[in-house]
Amino acid sequence: IEGDQLNFQLLQAPSGMTINRLTGQARWIPHPDQVGESNVVVEVIDIAGNQVTQSFSVTVLENFAPVITSVPPRSVSIGNLLAYQMFAVDADDDLLSFDLISSPPGMTLSNGGLIQWDTHGLEAGFYEVEIAVGDASAEVRQSFVIKLVGQKGGGAIDIRLSAQPKVVAFTGEPYRFFSTGISEVPGEVSITLLNAPEGMTLTKDRPFTGFSQLDWLPDGITCQPPVTLQLIDSAGNVTQTTFTIDVYSAPKRLNRFQCSLDAEFCPTR
Repeated sequence: IEGDQLNFQLLQAPSGMTINRLTGQARWIPHPDQVGESNVVVEVIDIAGNQVTQSFSVTVLENFAPVITSVPPRSVSIGNLLAYQMFAVDADDDLLSFDLISSPPGMTLSNGGLIQWDTHGLEAGFYEVEIAVGDASAEVRQSFVIKLVGQKGGGAIDIRLSAQPKVVAFTGEPYRFFSTGISEVPGEVSITLLNAPEGMTLTKDRPFTGFSQLDWLPDGITCQPPVTLQLIDSAGNVTQTTFTIDVYSAPKRLNRFQCSLDAEFCPTR
């Protein structure tokens, strides 16, 4: 009250805690072995020697480091756009951040953990990647090597759809195509929808276990929407399949189908 200079000191505190003698600001970074309740006693003395103490406790909660659950790709063919969505879980439900520590040219990482890599113009070889996933106080990393191979030969693994994509659709009628993936490497082949017209969805294990099904209701916005599917086998080898769907308006007239867009005609097959 008199405006005297005050002096602060810690009479009791956990290891590592400090206090500024003039301002009274305490600082402390708890260690993992300091989880639980810690007691603190602060003494304040003025220039006349009057003193007072304040006691309080600080509870340190245990923080669990994130756990990366996704498996990275191992190879991709030159000219493909690689897409790899990282997945991680955190027992504390903390907000996670993704950082690209090291990567080849052209690779990007979104805030949500989606890695994309445009391999056009790159040379075949092995490329190192390292990603850090962290919460407010802990971090884990995933390091892997991607083999970039030629479109043909060069050790490329043959990965493909088990069925030829359906390339004809009609405005207002449901489009449906399902397939599984086949690879020279034993095990499951996952299928991801990379590029598609608005409203198209890909559902795993439909209509049968191990298959993936495309569903779409054409609305005539475009006559020939491109679709790109990415296939990744159990060894992490990656390839992509792109096809175009010709959208027509039924019924068929004189061997030509009238597109619903601006009353133009889509190319006949």
